[in-house]
Amino acid sequence: MSPSALGAAATLFLLLGLLGSRFAGVLASPADGTLYRGVVYTLAGAVVLHLVLTLLDFAGVRWSLPILAVALAVIAGLGALPRPSSPRPSSPDAPSPGG
Repeated sequence: MSPSALGAAATLFLLLGLLGSRFAGVLASPADGTLYRGVVYTLAGAVVLHLVLTLLDFAGVRWSLPILAVALAVIAGLGALPRPSSPRPSSPDAPSPGG
Protein backbone atom coordinates (compact mmCIF):
# COMPACT_ATOMS: atom_id res chain seq x y z
CA MET A 1 0.00 0.00 0.00
CA SER A 2 1.44 3.36 -0.95
CA PRO A 3 2.03 5.98 1.75
CA SER A 4 -0.34 8.43 0.07
CA ALA A 5 -3.18 5.87 0.07
CA LEU A 6 -2.52 5.10 3.72
CA GLY A 7 -2.54 8.81 4.52
CA ALA A 8 -5.80 9.29 2.64
CA ALA A 9 -7.44 6.41 4.53
CA ALA A 10 -6.25 7.79 7.88
CA THR A 11 -7.49 11.26 6.94
CA LEU A 12 -10.91 9.91 5.96
CA PHE A 13 -11.11 8.00 9.25
CA LEU A 14 -10.22 11.17 11.18
CA LEU A 15 -12.70 13.32 9.25
CA LEU A 16 -15.51 10.82 9.78
CA GLY A 17 -14.77 10.85 13.50
CA LEU A 18 -14.78 14.65 13.59
CA LEU A 19 -18.07 14.78 11.70
CA GLY A 20 -19.66 12.24 14.01
CA SER A 21 -18.44 14.10 17.10
CA ARG A 22 -20.70 17.02 16.11
CA PHE A 23 -23.58 14.87 17.31
CA ALA A 24 -21.90 13.91 20.59
CA GLY A 25 -24.75 15.12 22.77
CA VAL A 26 -27.15 12.53 21.44
CA LEU A 27 -24.72 9.67 20.76
CA ALA A 28 -22.64 9.09 23.87
CA SER A 29 -22.31 10.41 27.38
CA PRO A 30 -19.10 11.84 28.83
CA ALA A 31 -19.02 8.86 31.20
CA ASP A 32 -18.45 6.48 28.28
CA GLY A 33 -14.90 5.47 27.50
CA THR A 34 -12.77 7.41 25.04
CA LEU A 35 -12.34 4.48 22.67
CA TYR A 36 -16.08 3.77 22.71
CA ARG A 37 -16.92 7.40 21.93
CA GLY A 38 -14.34 7.43 19.12
CA VAL A 39 -15.88 4.35 17.51
CA VAL A 40 -19.42 5.72 17.86
CA TYR A 41 -18.40 9.07 16.38
CA THR A 42 -16.64 7.43 13.44
CA LEU A 43 -19.63 5.21 12.70
CA ALA A 44 -21.97 8.20 12.95
CA GLY A 45 -19.77 10.10 10.51
CA ALA A 46 -19.87 7.17 8.09
CA VAL A 47 -23.67 7.04 8.33
CA VAL A 48 -23.91 10.78 7.67
CA LEU A 49 -21.61 10.47 4.65
CA HIS A 50 -23.70 7.57 3.34
CA LEU A 51 -26.93 9.54 3.77
CA VAL A 52 -25.47 12.60 2.04
CA LEU A 53 -24.30 10.51 -0.93
CA THR A 54 -27.67 8.76 -1.13
CA LEU A 55 -29.60 12.05 -1.04
CA LEU A 56 -27.35 13.57 -3.69
CA ASP A 57 -27.89 10.48 -5.85
CA PHE A 58 -31.69 10.61 -5.41
CA ALA A 59 -31.65 14.32 -6.26
CA GLY A 60 -29.73 13.59 -9.44
CA VAL A 61 -26.74 15.69 -8.39
CA ARG A 62 -23.45 14.46 -9.78
CA TRP A 63 -21.33 14.79 -6.68
CA SER A 64 -17.69 15.73 -6.52
CA LEU A 65 -15.30 16.55 -3.70
CA PRO A 66 -16.25 20.27 -3.56
CA ILE A 67 -19.96 19.41 -3.42
CA LEU A 68 -19.31 16.86 -0.67
CA ALA A 69 -17.23 19.38 1.27
CA VAL A 70 -20.04 21.93 1.16
CA ALA A 71 -22.70 19.36 2.11
CA LEU A 72 -20.66 18.01 5.02
CA ALA A 73 -19.84 21.54 6.22
CA VAL A 74 -23.56 22.36 6.27
CA ILE A 75 -24.33 19.17 8.21
CA ALA A 76 -21.52 19.82 10.68
CA GLY A 77 -22.81 23.36 11.13
CA LEU A 78 -26.30 22.06 11.81
CA GLY A 79 -24.86 19.65 14.35
CA ALA A 80 -23.14 22.55 16.11
CA LEU A 81 -26.33 24.61 16.50
CA PRO A 82 -27.58 24.74 20.07
CA ARG A 83 -30.63 22.63 20.68
CA PRO A 84 -33.50 24.08 22.68
CA SER A 85 -33.37 22.83 26.22
CA SER A 86 -36.21 20.57 27.16
CA PRO A 87 -37.89 21.07 30.51
CA ARG A 88 -36.64 18.58 33.04
CA PRO A 89 -39.28 16.35 34.56
CA SER A 90 -39.75 16.93 38.25
CA SER A 91 -38.58 14.22 40.57
CA PRO A 92 -41.20 12.28 42.54
CA ASP A 93 -39.79 13.66 45.80
CA ALA A 94 -40.11 17.31 44.78
CA PRO A 95 -43.24 19.15 45.87
CA SER A 96 -45.67 19.96 43.11
CA PRO A 97 -46.06 23.62 42.13
CA GLY A 98 -49.72 23.61 43.20
CA GLY A 99 -48.99 22.62 46.75
